[in-house]
Amino acid sequence: MKSYTNIEQSRKLAEILPIESADCCYFEVRENGEVIPTPGFMDIKGLQKEKRLLKEVSLIPCWSLSALLNVMPKDIKYFHTLTMDFVNTHSKIGWRIGYCNEHWSFKKEFINTNPVFAAYECICWLFENKLIEKSR
Repeated sequence: MKSYTNIEQSRKLAEILPIESADCCYFEVRENGEVIPTPGFMDIKGLQKEKRLLKEVSLIPCWSLSALLNVMPKDIKYFHTLTMDFVNTHSKIGWRIGYCNEHWSFKKEFINTNPVFAAYECICWLFENKLIEKSR
């Protein structure tokens, strides 16, 4: 299971979310454009200060599930609360992330076998519906 957003998702999220909310990154080698995933989580703010490193590579921030959940509103209009669970029914199998009320009636839900991808889809929906604002 993937632990963080892929490169395409990361690039899109970098346009939506504050870079400081990322807890991991990819390195893109300036000379040949090769993208190298990092072996672990990094302090994005700290890496951005490394001038020698930034001459050789550019950073593409990426987000773990924890980082994605941290930027999502815990509640949205009409008392819908952020919820994450695993569903296994005849028609749906996977991690469900979305917003439901106290009766488990979902306003919106995203289901994927990878919870990071479900959270990514939810953040894109939140942004498209103006429930989160674009980062500066």
